[in-house]
Amino acid sequence: MVNEKEVNFSVKKLPIISESFSVNERYKITFNIEHFVYNEVNIKCVFQPKEENDLLSCIESGENLALISFYLGDTKLSIGTEGDIPQIHYRYLDNGLELKTNLEIPEIVFYVAWVKMKDKEIEDIYTWFAADPSFDID
Repeated sequence: MVNEKEVNFSVKKLPIISESFSVNERYKITFNIEHFVYNEVNIKCVFQPKEENDLLSCIESGENLALISFYLGDTKLSIGTEGDIPQIHYRYLDNGLELKTNLEIPEIVFYVAWVKMKDKEIEDIYTWFAADPSFDID
């Protein structure tokens, strides 16, 4: 969503296996915002969980990384984007990630990955790596 309106975005499927992770699905979601002429742009990458009662979330940001993860049973989903950009305000939501800015930037990119974990001790970190923009190597 951009400024509370659903907008078109591009989706690119990314590799699901690397030296650092193995996930079920992994995507790069690009919002083209250059045609929005506002004093402030509000961009949200959100999802609608089927079961909200047992949904747990946790902020897992790092250096130059804004990331939030969600757990439902043995499934973990993470949404990440480039973090620590001056004049971009990050907000972690119950169902996603929100950015607000008045910068003139052409696009915002989110990374989404999920895994159905068999061994939580090992696999819990996988979506963190998979949703980190620094692992998007073309």
